[in-house]
Amino acid sequence: MRKSAYIITLWVLTLVFGGCDRHADDASAGGESMLVNLDLAIRLSDVSQAATRAEYVDAATEDELMHTLRIIVVRPDNTVEDNRLFDLTTAADRYRAPKFTVAGNEWKRIYLIANEATQIATAGTEPVVLRKLVDYDLGSIAPGHSFPREALANLEIRLDGKTDELRGPLPMSESHRVWMPNEDHSCSLWITRAAVKFTFRLVNRAATNHTYRITGLTIDKLAHKEYLLPRDATYATHEAEDGTLIREITDFSVPLQGNNGYYTYGRESGMKVSVPAGDNAVVLDPIYLLEGKFTDPADKRNYSMSLWIDGAKMSSYFPALSQLPRNTHVVVTIALTGAEAQWQVELVPYTTKILEPSFGLDEVKDPI
Repeated sequence: MRKSAYIITLWVLTLVFGGCDRHADDASAGGESMLVNLDLAIRLSDVSQAATRAEYVDAATEDELMHTLRIIVVRPDNTVEDNRLFDLTTAADRYRAPKFTVAGNEWKRIYLIANEATQIATAGTEPVVLRKLVDYDLGSIAPGHSFPREALANLEIRLDGKTDELRGPLPMSESHRVWMPNEDHSCSLWITRAAVKFTFRLVNRAATNHTYRITGLTIDKLAHKEYLLPRDATYATHEAEDGTLIREITDFSVPLQGNNGYYTYGRESGMKVSVPAGDNAVVLDPIYLLEGKFTDPADKRNYSMSLWIDGAKMSSYFPALSQLPRNTHVVVTIALTGAEAQWQVELVPYTTKILEPSFGLDEVKDPI
């Protein structure tokens, strides 16, 4: 079987940008502070503020929804004002938290962390080996004490082994800088999945009735580490033709600079997938890995993948794919035609439609 050919379609990566109304500029409004109620509504970054479910695409599985949500409120002097973990009775794409009583007339930094109990799974082992997402007790961040800004900013998610992947509810996180006036206030914030999703679709378009056998899959140049919270994430804002306000993530920081520390992820142990002839696609189980960047210093090529089909190894690069930001969905469609295979790669945003403009968040996001 010949080396695969590519048909490449790169869709614009979009992320929703939503926030609170701004009642002040960066300068303090001055005056005394009162205790007031803060009402927080949290939604996934690809979910509209509108109440109707017709405005967005549902998550594929419950693993892509919030199961738990931690909200940490920090005052301008770096004092923890509140830290609560909410155990959602039903997996959800949005959640309205009970009211927080906080000091008004000041800026808050609000940290959101969902599904912190997620575990890292080493696939291909029996039993599957599981370990904690991060080695830090987020519940130990106590109100009235100093917020551990540096420790939290440097928390990392690690995939150590070749077969490691995120298993169960996906980790999610964000931080927002929000103005709290001296009156009860409602605020809508968003949270971002801290993972890259890979979906592989295989279609058998051979002229014969031959059934192809898929026995292995690898993806090369993936990152072993990512920050739990988005680091230096930069967004470009533009409006879609339908009026939807969207943001495209254009840059972010990774724990390991340059091309060091990258590895080849593999699903090779015990993989047995049949692709019968016909137009119906066989869709492999989704793979959830980490965001990263890679450019070969010698020839400027980026990520690559290999597939074992009927015992033959097919390999090729993804052209012009130098970075994979979190909350990206990479869809690889492979058409098997007998003598060759055509690969179509799409970067698909988690789609949304937002019905009103958003305010209150910075152009360049950071976790502190």
